Amino acid sequence: NKLGFDISNQEAKNAEFIFWPRFEKNTEPDLVIIVGEYYLLIEAKYFSGFTEETKKTKAQLLREIEGGKLEAKNYGKDFRLIAITADHYYKEDKFEIIPSDFIPRFKWSNWQSVSSFLYNILESSRDIKKQERDFALDLYNLLDKKNLRDFLGLSSLYNVSAFLKSYASVFFEARTAKFRGDFIGFMQSLSFEKKISLPKKTIFFNNQKKIFTPR
Repeated sequence: NKLGFDISNQEAKNAEFIFWPRFEKNTEPDLVIIVGEYYLLIEAKYFSGFTEETKKTKAQLLREIEGGKLEAKNYGKDFRLIAITADHYYKEDKFEIIPSDFIPRFKWSNWQSVSSFLYNILESSRDIKKQERDFALDLYNLLDKKNLRDFLGLSSLYNVSAFLKSYASVFFEARTAKFRGDFIGFMQSLSFEKKISLPKKTIFFNNQKKIFTPR
């Protein structure tokens, strides 16, 4: 997977999801996923930032690291912290408080990547329970409504090329158009099946010829 966790399909099916677990010091991460050998703590943000340190409590991420380490040890799992934000790129200043020795166990992602992941799951033919598919679809639609959908590229269009008809030209042809606004000239707008032959005699008035006899 994109975050670099070694998880089998069977382990993913057996994953345990714990929403808003309660740690010490009034700390509540958004989600914990126990899967395979991992204890994954997920903290997700949209508009709000991570709670900073106060006189009474440590910063939110530090409290979650401490609580997550303890809980992961109790489960006998490898602890990892995952932060999800609405940023298009990783903003280092948001995570300066994370200890340097813990950085290898820290992962960042954004809602756009989550949306892309959900799209691929929903579009695949994987055997997913109806309630799980409905939940994923609701979340995907919510992210789409909030303009948090990632650009998937043009590769998704390649599969439909077999269903597209081929045309010699896809541009506007003025000569055959029934309705057009600008005058494009007689030669462009008129088509003749036969060529116009030149008249043998002049068709203009000749004042040298008399057409009546004066009295």
